[in-house]
Amino acid sequence: MNNLQVSEDHVAQIFDLPNDLIINILSRLPAKSLAKCRCVSKLWSSIFRRPRFNEFFPIKSSASPRFMFTFVVEDKILFFLSPQPQDPNENSSSVASYLVGSDHHTEFTGNQELCLPINGFVCRQYQVIKYRKVVAICNPITGESLTLPKMGAQFIDARSYFGFDPINKQFKVLCLTWHNMGIHVKSEKYQVMTLGVGKVLWRTIKCRKPHYPLHDGICINGVLYYRAHDVEKGSGISIIVCFDVRSEEFKFINLDKDMLVGSSWVLINYKGKLGAVDINVNRFMLVVLEDARNHKWSKHIIYKVPDSWRELRITTPLQFVGATSTGEIVLSPAYLTDPFYVYYYNLERNTLIRVRVQGLEAFPNHRVHTFLDYVEDFNLM
Repeated sequence: MNNLQVSEDHVAQIFDLPNDLIINILSRLPAKSLAKCRCVSKLWSSIFRRPRFNEFFPIKSSASPRFMFTFVVEDKILFFLSPQPQDPNENSSSVASYLVGSDHHTEFTGNQELCLPINGFVCRQYQVIKYRKVVAICNPITGESLTLPKMGAQFIDARSYFGFDPINKQFKVLCLTWHNMGIHVKSEKYQVMTLGVGKVLWRTIKCRKPHYPLHDGICINGVLYYRAHDVEKGSGISIIVCFDVRSEEFKFINLDKDMLVGSSWVLINYKGKLGAVDINVNRFMLVVLEDARNHKWSKHIIYKVPDSWRELRITTPLQFVGATSTGEIVLSPAYLTDPFYVYYYNLERNTLIRVRVQGLEAFPNHRVHTFLDYVEDFNLM
């Protein structure tokens, strides 16, 4: 059969079609096929960058949220998705599928830190050389990746957080840099970058309370929360930092001395509110921020956890993934195993259900990050 040849002029005429007709055609394709389409040529890619195209493009390729698994293999970051059971039982299982374009990312050395995905985008920070960290934003569905400019300061270390302003529909990255002063930690700079508004630049903002950031953050309804040490009061004093993504203003929530002590606490979105969970072999604890203005928390403590939980904690290093919309706490192993399970803990029934995830058997013992409620999105940065 002779190869079909189409002139560039003829192809260009196809892309002169009205937006609504092109949208109608492309919306019938799954996200993976669309990702392949935009990689065909610059002309194909340009169709997805038409003005307001994302606003009118009705693609959320998966109606249901999914699990996302990401890990590093030979200096490449790989992404896998699997269906997320909404009412799991012991017979539930799921199959993870590899995402197109996921292995085309910048090489790096050292450990990577990932922020919780927002609207399909993932923010990751990784070290390339000593005292230099790089921040990159990627969409695993499209394969698009954007490496942010270097931060304009010399620093010993840095931590980045990813947030979204739902009113102005803007993504922002908050970066804190600091250095050591003898035995003390001094926060150096607070910088913000707004994405998708032309040239991306770091802007220095003010913060009235110097603090040293701890662990991961979470963005809920336009507010970015993360744990920190109050530098002025001493490294042992913990606070919750509340960064308004829209106004770029900081607020702080003081914690009682016995609250969120230790590194095992993890911040989660619990039914639309800020929550924090901690668990050990013999008990489970959940605290929920009920009133941010008055710093009021509710506490939920379960002292008799299921026997299966005790056995699991002894044999498997687990990490908190988050909470479902119905309030079930989800956990997963920190390293890939065969078989690999994700666990649902129901507080009301005090039950632990495991769901097997297949498709990851080829990568045993790799450090894995598991994310909950990932919704595929075809938007471009």
